[in-house]
Amino acid sequence: MSAGLHRILEIHLNRTIYLRNTFCMKPYKILVVEDDPNINELMRITLSCLTYSITCVDNGMEAFGKLTEEKPDLVVLDILIPEPYGWEIYKAIRSNLDLNHTRVIIMTALLFSTGFLKEKHILPTDMVMKKPFELDELKANVKRLLDET
Repeated sequence: MSAGLHRILEIHLNRTIYLRNTFCMKPYKILVVEDDPNINELMRITLSCLTYSITCVDNGMEAFGKLTEEKPDLVVLDILIPEPYGWEIYKAIRSNLDLNHTRVIIMTALLFSTGFLKEKHILPTDMVMKKPFELDELKANVKRLLDET
């Protein structure tokens, strides 16, 4: 390779590195709220592969702390986690001015009607996924919601 071509490539590479470091956004932050430790770990591993920053918690009290501390871009929320319940966390997200822009995927193993979701004041939501779920479906839904932000 000629010295001139080498110099052009070096300048291009340095410019690319500069632009990436200057203008690239930080990775999206995702909070996973799931009380089943196996599902929690599975979601953490699956979503980490997409280079997102993942925080997992297994109860509602911890979720409240992480929500205010980390201000995630997206929450994957098991709606029936115990005390406080997932729907209470959802309502808190929607009523907080610092968090109400946060995207939420509600996860549940229950067969539910839209009446239940309306009764708990969780409709409309960004997305509802039923358990069991496919990992590819979870990744696609997370990516789609974050791309919309």
